[in-house]
Order: sequence, then C-alpha cells, then structure tokens
Amino acid sequence: RLLSPIGGERKRSRPPGSPAGKLSFDTFDEEETEAEDAPPSAPGGSLKLSEARDLVLRIFGFFITPTAVDARSLAAISQTCRLWRDLRSSPYLWRGAKMELEDGRLNWSLIQRVKKHHDGTEGACVTCRLRSTGALLAARKPRVYFKDDGEGIPYYMMRELAVLRNLRHTGVATPVHVHLRGETLYFFFPHEAHNLMSLTKAETPGVPAARVPEADARHLLAQLLAALAHCHARGVMHRNIKPNHLLIRPGPRADRPFRGAKLQLADFALTRVAAEPSRAYTAGLMTLWYKPPEMLLGAARYTTAVDMWSVGCVFAQMLTGIVAFPGVSEIDQLFRIFSTLGTPSAAAWPGFATLPGNDIEFPRWTTRATHLVFGRAGMRVRRNAPAPT
Repeated sequence: RLLSPIGGERKRSRPPGSPAGKLSFDTFDEEETEAEDAPPSAPGGSLKLSEARDLVLRIFGFFITPTAVDARSLAAISQTCRLWRDLRSSPYLWRGAKMELEDGRLNWSLIQRVKKHHDGTEGACVTCRLRSTGALLAARKPRVYFKDDGEGIPYYMMRELAVLRNLRHTGVATPVHVHLRGETLYFFFPHEAHNLMSLTKAETPGVPAARVPEADARHLLAQLLAALAHCHARGVMHRNIKPNHLLIRPGPRADRPFRGAKLQLADFALTRVAAEPSRAYTAGLMTLWYKPPEMLLGAARYTTAVDMWSVGCVFAQMLTGIVAFPGVSEIDQLFRIFSTLGTPSAAAWPGFATLPGNDIEFPRWTTRATHLVFGRAGMRVRRNAPAPT
C-alpha cells in the first residue's frame, strides 16, 4: 500500500499466490530469478520520482543491518513494486553492509551472482557483484578434501592463504577479501574478464592460436618476470604458470588488445614456499605442457627455476601461437623437450644422472637451431636484439 502510489498501478505478471522466484545466496549452484513486472505507469500522488526513490531507500535501509538480512523477504517485495525491484540492489541501500555478519557467516545478501564459469575438480569460480559498491569480483571456492584425521584445515589451504596475504605487487592478483569458516573457504578477487588463453585462443578447432606481436609479448614478459621476481624474493614458487593463469587487462585499442595491456599472475593453489624443509616437494603438480624436466623426472627438491621454465614455454607460445611441447604423457613430454633442445648431459646439467626418473637410456638428440623452433623472433630474443616497433 505504501509503494503503490509511488510506482503507479501494477499489472500482475503471474497468477496470485504463485511462488516467488528461487533465491539462494549461500551456494554457487543456485541463482537468483527475479519477478517480471510490466513497465510502471507515470508516478502518481504528490511525490516526485526522485523523492519516491529516496523514500523507498530510506525505509528499506532499516532491513540492511550488520547482523542479518532477510534476503528472501527483500526479494519478494520486488513483486509488489517495480521501483523497489530496480532499487533493491542500489549501492546506497547496501552502503553500510559488511562482507561478514557479526556471527562470522559470509553476508551472501550483499553478493549478487552474475555468471558461473566452472565447477571442476579444483573448485567453483563465479563472477559476482558487490551490491554496496557495484564492483565486479571473481569469487573462487576451492574444493576441499577433508580427511577424517582431526587435523582440521588442510595444510595446502593454509599455505595458499599465507602466501596471498604476504604478496603485495601490481603484477600479482591478490584477494580483496578472504573468508574461512568451518570447512568452507572463499577468495574474492577483483574481476578481470580476460586471460592470455582467452585472448589468443582460436575460434575454430585445430587452428593455431593468435600470435602476440613481438613488442607486446616482450612487454607482457617483463610484467610477468617482475611479478615472479617479487614472489621468488619471498621464497614463493608458483608451480602452475600457464596462459589461463595470466590475467590480461587489454590496452585502449580494440584492434591491438596487447598494446599497453596489463598482466597479473593469478591462481596460487599449487604454490610452495621454497624455505620449507619439512617435507619433500611434490613432483606430480603443474600442467603437463608447462612442466620442467626435473619435475617430469621426479625430483624431490627443486628451485624457483621450475617457474622460469614455464615462463619460457608461455613466451614461446605467445610468439608462435602454438604450444611449445604439447605432450600427451610425461615420457612423451620429455621426448618432445629433448628432441627439440637436445638430450641433457652430466656436464650441461649437473645432477641430471641422479634424478629418480632417469633410469632409462634416452636417445641422444642434439640441439636444434632456435629459429627452427621459435622462428626469427626467437633468434632475436636469444641474442637480446631489440624488437621491431
């Protein structure tokens, strides 16, 4: 009754008594469905539309508290008034709401789901909007495999939390909010719509990806190396560098998205602190195409050089548009690497003969010319020649 003179007479879009749209804020698997209302007639009464909006926001602002928000009731009001449906996500209305309630629960009423990206073995990832500011966030919920051993939060989750809290660099994607309660962990990052893979991936299957212009590839490489230097100086190994984990904010020119683009290193789910002496490193990590030989050969200890190998593979892919070593198994990956770069020797690689997986006789391949593998751009990079403008 209060709202009907403000929004005008409303035409029902559904039969009386029909249930409100499904609404859920506590899971990534359900999404919000809003009621469909007919366009409102001209505002009636003595209130102007701007005054009506202000009145609605002030009245229902009392529902938004730090302790609890009845999201279902607020959403159901959208069937009563078109004006409220438009205003219930207003930043003004939610300006005082916090990410977490006083009892420690995540305030899902404040977070509006926009798009779900995937829900796989590593967890779920969605794009969402913060109602209080309108900012887009990327929310990631890692899949947690709890054991029945009473140890509590798995060590790998605590490792990622500790690493992300201590990395502060423009080239590293760090969360704006982390929520850990019980067995549930959420990371909220500033949203970036593109990564290196999405910007270079060909639309037609079987067609090579788009090449990144050499000058732009060098610019992106410099940003990636700066981000990695920040991580490595703090003893942090990423261990899963690949195009999907390199966020790209395109430059101002639509026809040259990589010209002036900004790069951020993301996804530290497989990170490891190099100074940890307590347990052997895991060799079975990292995406196969970007995995270095020492990990393929089962090394129990390795250095930050594993990240540099992955960087080289990514850079070669930027220059050529194709994956440098697209193996289908670990032994096939090794054969592709050795047949291209040459089979290592004890002189060229001290410790190669003692690696656990080096118990077979590899064919003796010699190093191929760089330009045959990576083209003329690879030759210029190897000789440190200036890139063409």
